[in-house]
Amino acid sequence: MAALFQARQEPSTPFSFTVTYSLSTSTYPSHTPAISSFSATSSPTTSVGVNTTTSSTGTSLPGHSHGVSNGALAGAVVGSIAGTALLALIAAALFFRSRRRVTPISQTPSPSDRGLELAKSPASQTRPIATSPPLLGHPSSLDLLAFIPPPADDQSVSARIQTLFDHVSLHVDNYYAPGSHGPSPLTPEATLQIERYRSALIAGSLATTLANRRIRRAVLTHVLARTLLRAIQPGGSLYPPFYGAQETDLAGSATSQDHATFAWRMLTARLHAESLDTTSVAAQENIAALAGGFSKTFAPFRNPQLPDADCQRHLSSVVREGAELGSWLFAQPCSFDFVWETSSPRSIAVLPGVIKTSDEQGRPLRVPQTMVQEMTSQL
Repeated sequence: MAALFQARQEPSTPFSFTVTYSLSTSTYPSHTPAISSFSATSSPTTSVGVNTTTSSTGTSLPGHSHGVSNGALAGAVVGSIAGTALLALIAAALFFRSRRRVTPISQTPSPSDRGLELAKSPASQTRPIATSPPLLGHPSSLDLLAFIPPPADDQSVSARIQTLFDHVSLHVDNYYAPGSHGPSPLTPEATLQIERYRSALIAGSLATTLANRRIRRAVLTHVLARTLLRAIQPGGSLYPPFYGAQETDLAGSATSQDHATFAWRMLTARLHAESLDTTSVAAQENIAALAGGFSKTFAPFRNPQLPDADCQRHLSSVVREGAELGSWLFAQPCSFDFVWETSSPRSIAVLPGVIKTSDEQGRPLRVPQTMVQEMTSQL
């Protein structure tokens, strides 16, 4: 201690003494703070010890502060990735399954296609329009099966035509048959009107022929039946009013013209059925005109004991029946012709024969089929 005080009191030699003292007294604990500070700066051994302690302390602090190991953290990351992948797979599977369910709905046929499928079903009464094979050498033809109605059987056709013929004969028998009365004198004007009904199958003047009471009934029946049947045939007043649209001549054979006429008739009957209505105003006017004209022209040969109104009313019903027959035959797939023939010069066809000329497909028959026999009478 005496030496220490002595050294501090001698400022002239502080350096050498301080160094010597520091080296020799570094182990004294009473000066540890001052010496430790100095030694940390100048002593390599002490500096290494301090640095080592500090590094060890800094490394161990993070692990103990959070309480989670590195292995646990890595496992959590891997599990999260695996879960995300699994969810993605499930979502993809649900998406593709929903698309497979939607696909049949998207392929559902449209209303027009559904209508075609219905038309193809056996329960359907009509068949769809489709491309048909060439007909009789033609490159292509329209399939009209959907527009062709079921044909009436031959017996029905014959019965309906024969019924009209019976009513024509009945009208002549009731109102014009020769009795005790004779015909009224004919004026030149009346004779001219009668000659307008003249038939090529009657030789000579019609007015002169009617003056013969023996053949008057047969001649009047022939005239009335011929007048009525001509009215329900193409160009007649009781034929459908759109006949002029079909009168254009077609280039080609007669077979092609027959096929075109058949197609026009079937399409017209289907698409313009209202034109075949005999109750329309136009049809009623034509019926009244035909019945009134015949009654007025042949009034000199009518039974004077019967009212004129009754005669005309009955004739109107017969003409209306003829118009209905014409419309019905027009809409039939098969074609029919009325045939007037004279078997001998001394006979007359009172009522015509009826033949079928084509089948339900519009194909001409090689041999026409007789439906109603012709009725003749001797002159």
